[in-house]
Amino acid sequence: MKIFLSYGHDEYENVARRLKRDLEAEGFDIWVDKDQIKGTSDWEASIERGISSSDWLVLMMTEHSVRRPDGVCLDEVSYARFLGKSIAPIMVQEVKPPLCIARIQWIDMKGFLVPGKAFFDEDTYQKRKDELLSILRGVQTLSVEGEQESLRQRLNPLDNDVYSEHFTKGFYGRKELFRHYDEWLRSNKRVLWLVGDAGIGKTAFIANLSTVRGDIQAVHFCRYNDNERANPKRAIMSIAYYLSTQIPEYRQRLMELRDLDSLIEKSTERLFEYLIVEPLNRIERAGDAVVIVIDALDEATVDGRNELADIIARQFEKTPAWMKLLVTSRREALLERKLAKIRPVDFADARYNDNLADIRGFFSEQLADTLPAGKGRGYVLDRLVSKSEGIFLYAKTIVDEIRSGQLTLDRIDDFPEGLTGVYLDYFDRIFEASQEVSYKRDVRPIMEVLCATCAPMPAKVLCEVSGVDEYDFADVCELICEMFPVRGGALEPIHKSLVDWLVDARRSGVYRVSARRGHTKIADHYLSARDRGRLDTYAVRYLCTHLLRSGRVDEVVEVMNDLAFERRRIKVMGLDSAVRGLLLELEELRAQDDDGVEAVFRGEAFSYLFARYRRFFYNSGLYFGLRTCGFDRFLDRSSGYSTNDGKIGIAYYYYITENFDRAIAASESIFSSGARLSPSEAAELHNLVGLCYRKGVDFKKSKDHFELARDVAERSGIYYDLSTAEANLAKIAYHELDWTSAGMWNEKAITDLERELAAATDEDYRISLELFVAEYHRLSAECLIWNYDLEHVDEHLARAEEIYGRVQSRDRYYVRFLYTCEFRDVLAGKFEDVCEDCELLIHQATSSYDKSQFYFYRGIAALKLGRREECLECAKAAYGLARSIGAWLEMEEAVALAGEAAVGLEHSEHFASSVTIQNWVRHAVSFIESIPRGV
Repeated sequence: MKIFLSYGHDEYENVARRLKRDLEAEGFDIWVDKDQIKGTSDWEASIERGISSSDWLVLMMTEHSVRRPDGVCLDEVSYARFLGKSIAPIMVQEVKPPLCIARIQWIDMKGFLVPGKAFFDEDTYQKRKDELLSILRGVQTLSVEGEQESLRQRLNPLDNDVYSEHFTKGFYGRKELFRHYDEWLRSNKRVLWLVGDAGIGKTAFIANLSTVRGDIQAVHFCRYNDNERANPKRAIMSIAYYLSTQIPEYRQRLMELRDLDSLIEKSTERLFEYLIVEPLNRIERAGDAVVIVIDALDEATVDGRNELADIIARQFEKTPAWMKLLVTSRREALLERKLAKIRPVDFADARYNDNLADIRGFFSEQLADTLPAGKGRGYVLDRLVSKSEGIFLYAKTIVDEIRSGQLTLDRIDDFPEGLTGVYLDYFDRIFEASQEVSYKRDVRPIMEVLCATCAPMPAKVLCEVSGVDEYDFADVCELICEMFPVRGGALEPIHKSLVDWLVDARRSGVYRVSARRGHTKIADHYLSARDRGRLDTYAVRYLCTHLLRSGRVDEVVEVMNDLAFERRRIKVMGLDSAVRGLLLELEELRAQDDDGVEAVFRGEAFSYLFARYRRFFYNSGLYFGLRTCGFDRFLDRSSGYSTNDGKIGIAYYYYITENFDRAIAASESIFSSGARLSPSEAAELHNLVGLCYRKGVDFKKSKDHFELARDVAERSGIYYDLSTAEANLAKIAYHELDWTSAGMWNEKAITDLERELAAATDEDYRISLELFVAEYHRLSAECLIWNYDLEHVDEHLARAEEIYGRVQSRDRYYVRFLYTCEFRDVLAGKFEDVCEDCELLIHQATSSYDKSQFYFYRGIAALKLGRREECLECAKAAYGLARSIGAWLEMEEAVALAGEAAVGLEHSEHFASSVTIQNWVRHAVSFIESIPRGV
């Protein structure tokens, strides 16, 4: 067996020499550069021959050998990965492993040698050498012990090697882009977004950059036909793993987490907070920036949605300031909307990237021995660059074609134009030359399936699904290997643009492919497997998608109504991903057949999921997704569900979608039916009804239900529901100007919620409770401000701020914390600051309610500065937003503010009939008048 020993010529070189002798004594043929390269003129070629002829590469990881960008062994490791060689890393010195082998467990030889000192731990060396021998002989695999291996098993990182190795080979140019990257790295900008057309070289640039730059410490490659790579949860988990291999403090923080074995159950946003935001913010770090890279973000778009882009837009700013993000994509309207705050840098922009010059340089370097001499050389290069249309993938493909003899430079005018020309020329050539294989008979069936898959499909399964004889299939694979190479046991197109070309009949002509026929074949194959009880994980994830895209409504409804199938989906995908995927399928089904959606809503499977996971639907905001799927139509035409959980779920659905009358009716129907409710169910329903009546400013009925909820919860020791009722009673009390009762209820709510928190063991539940504690402190502060009791306001806001500092959540309650701080600053006379802050914060708020409050407080500050026009604009904006959502008290506050600006706004329709509202308006007027004016 031949071993390539990769090491750095540093203070550990003697160890490499010792290891070489010991391995040779065991019968191994060892290749090292000092022996093989002496007297050799072509160093790189010698290295490549040495690696190619070896069975293993043994890498000795030291600072000198693997540091980026100039670690002497990085190219050797990359080339070994490119060839698929087995690698055995040895950690000789505490260093960050190269990203391309970060998923491989290493042999730990740290500490047995102290350079410069007379110390060598012979026992440790012998033990680790014997471990290496066992691995090389196949007796054992690399160790599966230790923290890193524990994280690898739990985070299950995606393998980036195939992309890094494929795209770094033959990389050329991009000096201007590297320079711009360095400028960005030194700037205070957190995100760099690179955009460019298909094939322009975005992934090649990223693969090379991440290989040579040590500041890049995690990379994720999206892939258009790989839903695993489009899955934001898998992306987050992979990024977390790769960061853990580079940042020891972060690895320790991950190992302290309690829920590493149930990560897939978390929502996408919560998972990002749990694995990325919270651990990183607990690291005290000073120094250079750390960069995360996400390549081909547009290829994570599925059914018009891109959850990964949502996470970037809403969550990345929560990470610490030393964390940066580099994103690449094609130009896509969806991404431009989601990432509107980020100005993209275009690959074709000459300010950042001399693209045509790089393509010319690439041709010149790669075809140095082929290009003609003299003036003819310049002409040929000009023609090649012109025909490339600025696409680097064209250049790479043409070079391969010239080297293989398929194209010759003496007929350059016959070369294809652009990528479309390359694809057409390729298909014409191979199928005109082949007498054995028919495109229509043998190839198109395979292409149909390849263009319809939702994830890479193993070659054996692809053969079965396409219905092609296995001998013919092997012939086809050999014929199309240049454009559809086998990667990881699956045929994959060299680029997404190839699939785009095939399914576009206008461009591909006789080679056109019907993706719908591919969906039909895949659906037929897996329906048959389902009948035999042999569904694999691909089918569990994507069978319904293929049925939908082949227009088979009855069959997709039958599968969706299979409870065992849906339960298995949850087991395979996790609850969050499975339910969100189901809602996307229902939305697609609704576009084809409303009655089909209703049949699913009526079926056993969905009724079970809706009832069993009603709290999940509520907490994850999925009721709005249900409404998009036509759930209202189903409820209008049916009696709903029969179980208590199902009925309660419907009541919550009506409440969340702001149909308060129907929420009350649904809840009262449950109470009047005599259904046996648990204390928790009864308490939460009474709280729900109380909230609905409060929305309609019927404070008496609202208070009655909150008190009923409190009584039930207190008798049963259900502290969460008890605290909810108490917090709601506090809101009622302070709007009734009963400050003593409001303070009492707020204090009780905080106390009881902290009792629930003390008993909680689930980490996510504890965090949600802590955030509610922060919200209750904010509510207490708001109540104290309206009562002019500023002495204790800062105490409550400080407690809330302490929680938000520890739990890096920036949800809707945090926004309310921010506007309550602005409210406090109004009373403190910081009017200019409030005007400036609120103008910015208004754009960060997402709900109409929160926006109305920022406008209200900004309006008071403007009034006190004598800026009546600005005050009136704010009052009108707050009034309109509050009215649009039926927030009657907040609408009356805006009326009071407008009155102070000497302009009248109409009262709500509830004003005349509600003494509570009338009293509150008088209090608001008095409150605003009492605030001293500024200078």
